[in-house]
Amino acid sequence: MSQPDSKSPLKAAPVRLPGQSAQERINTLLDDVFTNNLVLVVITGVMLLTALIQYVFRLPPDRLVVVTAIYFVGSLIYALPKMRKAVREAKALKLGRDGERAVAEYLDTLKNEDCRVLHDLVGENFNLDHVLVSRHGIY
Repeated sequence: MSQPDSKSPLKAAPVRLPGQSAQERINTLLDDVFTNNLVLVVITGVMLLTALIQYVFRLPPDRLVVVTAIYFVGSLIYALPKMRKAVREAKALKLGRDGERAVAEYLDTLKNEDCRVLHDLVGENFNLDHVLVSRHGIY
């Protein structure tokens, strides 16, 4: 009589979804670039609004408006190119993710023919979008 496997199945890594690597990269990209840069623009925008109120009501010092405007314009010059690049990259990643999902839907129809389909296998410096294992070979 053999010993039952003592490993918990709950500790095993879950099966990855098609396009999961691309989705994870999209999430990271949007979180990092937009959150950090948007916060910068909002903060300097609030600073500018405060300075404008101070200027309109002629509260000293008037120079605060100029300094705050320079900060605001500087933050836009810094953040907008990064945000544009992130949008372009996110669009490309979404297109790739959607393509992976379309291929996965087709490959999943082969499961009825004694095939095993694995999606988004991640290695150290690469990932395989789809692997098909059957009695005829591994593809």
